[in-house]
Amino acid sequence: MTPAPWNYARAFGSLLVTTTLMALAASPALAQVAVVADGPSDMLTARYEKFVGELAELSRDTANPPRLPAAPTHLGSFSLESARAQLQSALNDRSVRAIVGFGYFVGVAAAELKPFPKKPILLAYGAPEVQGLPQSGNMSGRRNLGYLSGLLELEKDLARFREVIRLRKVTFLVDGPVLAAVLSRASDAAFDQLDPDVRLVAMPDNAEGSLAAIPEGTEAVYLPPNFRMSFEEMNKLIAGLNARKLPTYAAMGPKWVERGAFVTLMPPEVETERFRRLALNLRDALAGDDPGRMAIGFPRRTELFINMDTARTIGVFPSFELMTEARLMRSSGDDDRLELKLPDVVATALERNPAFLASIQEVRAAEAELRESRGNLLPSIDLTGDFTWLDPDVATSLGSAETTLQWGASANQIVYSPLAFNAYFAQQKNVNAVEASLRAAELDLVLEAVQSFLSVLQARAVETLQRDNLRNVRTNRSLAELRVEIGSSGKQDVARWDISLADGRVNTISASAQRNQAEIDLNRILDADIERSFLPVLPEEGPRGLLLDPRLDPYVRDLRSFRIFRTFMAREALERSPELAQLDAQIAAQDKLLTGYTQQLYIPSLGVGAGFTHVLWRGGEGSGSAELPPEFSGAIAARDDFTWQLGANLTFALYDDVRYGTIERIRRVRSQLLGLRDNTANLVEQRVRSALHQTGASGAAVSLRQEAVRAARVNLDAVTSAYREGTATIITLIDAQTQSLQAEINAANALYQFLSDFAAAERAAGRFLFRAPLAEQNTFIESLERFAAKQLEAGAKE
Repeated sequence: MTPAPWNYARAFGSLLVTTTLMALAASPALAQVAVVADGPSDMLTARYEKFVGELAELSRDTANPPRLPAAPTHLGSFSLESARAQLQSALNDRSVRAIVGFGYFVGVAAAELKPFPKKPILLAYGAPEVQGLPQSGNMSGRRNLGYLSGLLELEKDLARFREVIRLRKVTFLVDGPVLAAVLSRASDAAFDQLDPDVRLVAMPDNAEGSLAAIPEGTEAVYLPPNFRMSFEEMNKLIAGLNARKLPTYAAMGPKWVERGAFVTLMPPEVETERFRRLALNLRDALAGDDPGRMAIGFPRRTELFINMDTARTIGVFPSFELMTEARLMRSSGDDDRLELKLPDVVATALERNPAFLASIQEVRAAEAELRESRGNLLPSIDLTGDFTWLDPDVATSLGSAETTLQWGASANQIVYSPLAFNAYFAQQKNVNAVEASLRAAELDLVLEAVQSFLSVLQARAVETLQRDNLRNVRTNRSLAELRVEIGSSGKQDVARWDISLADGRVNTISASAQRNQAEIDLNRILDADIERSFLPVLPEEGPRGLLLDPRLDPYVRDLRSFRIFRTFMAREALERSPELAQLDAQIAAQDKLLTGYTQQLYIPSLGVGAGFTHVLWRGGEGSGSAELPPEFSGAIAARDDFTWQLGANLTFALYDDVRYGTIERIRRVRSQLLGLRDNTANLVEQRVRSALHQTGASGAAVSLRQEAVRAARVNLDAVTSAYREGTATIITLIDAQTQSLQAEINAANALYQFLSDFAAAERAAGRFLFRAPLAEQNTFIESLERFAAKQLEAGAKE
């Protein structure tokens, strides 16, 4: 019998509903996760948000991602009893498929469950020695119970803290309920090994009480995470400790160093890695994996962070070795060092460099000499005043009176002088020569500033690589310690990493010294405070954007294009070379001098002059008018108080052997300069072509070094994974890490060497394109494109 259509529809609907319910029941997206914590707190909220973020990032491309509640679902009251109750509540809730735990008491409560939890329990932090958590090798060994180690690293942190502060008496401010619980659970033998200079002090949930609890004689304070204390109270506590000039260690990470704590060893990436591991474990547990067989070891990578504002406040400064290794921070989190960009560096060098300023004065002196030379061609005007007191015995009314006061003026003008005129024109050329010399000095200074700036960047890059390598060594040392703890390795691995750690610190110190030297050299060029601290800034496109125009890339990719580019740049160099311009001006000056001295042999010099004298006063003997007999009154003129003169002179030198010697010397100097110019032209072309060849070679080295870096990283990742799994030896890992470090350093050196070579090529060509206005840059590129097109066309015809 054929079913009715309605029966078909009902059967299909029933099948659809059943299938949907089965899919929803099995879907991790709808799996209920309970989050159990010791109690409400700012710190718990911050860490839970980070965990949620990591799970969301991990599940971004997952069709049915695990779902977490918006906030912890089961909050205790910071006691073991409340933690047991909240954990049991989550276990009894049938809608809960997995539990994530935060806090000391939740960990203790989870450890007490017998024989094993009925649902997967994952603890973000675990410490078997103080929480009683089970451990079997690198896993808990108890079904459905997993955790990540690293709740406490007191001994290691204390050792490094003391290395920084060089003080012994340290007080540990431990949250009161946690400390009471630990003391009640631990045996006396566990505290017999505690350093006698370390004091454990119960810490209330407020700053005032915590400060009051610090005992006399305390030299430093260790601050472990405190979930009961609010961030506001924690800030007050740190401020109070700084006011007492007590160095503080913040086990919570660098955010608290930014807030004023002195040091920490917890880089921010560690928390990210921890919550990523926790998210992975949760995903796998929801998929059916047993958390009891998941790895509990969490090797903690350490990095020293120091707040320099706090160091100055409390008067404690770490050793040079640690300062070199550490990452220095400020309470504000901002770097107040002067930011330097390459254009600013060049502009400052041209404004302040003493050697370049001296070159500018050389131009000013040449211009002053030009004014001196021009003065010979302009009128000379003299104004004189004269007072004379003459012997009365010789004073007469017909001659000079006993006392006379007079003044006068005279003027002389060269109408024409072959030597004077051509000497002036020669001095004009000398000014041009000095200006060209200044242009060469400017190019040299720009090159020096650019290369010095690149040296700073290169040294900083190498220093950063050495610091990163040192952090990796510390991470691998932590991994070796973890392997020793779980019994998969011996203590010799830790000792071997200690050797690498010492080598890494030496290399980091050396790299820091080289960076300091490079910065000092740049400060010298900029005439700044020789040890001024600054922060070099790169453009958004990275180091290559400092100098390189991407439109030049097609001309360095193949032999033919590169040859065309070299020819074009050589032509540009010959046209723009300040060295050639200087020689051309010097040759022109010699030509003018030669013309002047030669013309003086047959062309006379012509000059004109004029003047007057006015007697203002006469006195004494001879000051009166002479009384002459009538017969002489018309023959002898009366004395006049005002006289004038006007004249001209023509000078023709008949013979002067000095001039012939001077003419011969000028000719020889001119011939010498012509020879120097030919040689300099060859040198200019040779220099720019050689510099471009060097640039091409170093540019090719950049890509090859980067390939080596990629290969070294792949090898290091593979060897690190193998070492973590116990299938690779420590020697293999150290070799891979050393090879990776050297590849990174070689790549950085190659990049900055290429940029330095390119800058040298631009100097050889007489132009730094990055300093030119955009319109000039475009004109340059257009000229290059037209030249390349003509060259390619000519080659095609051949």
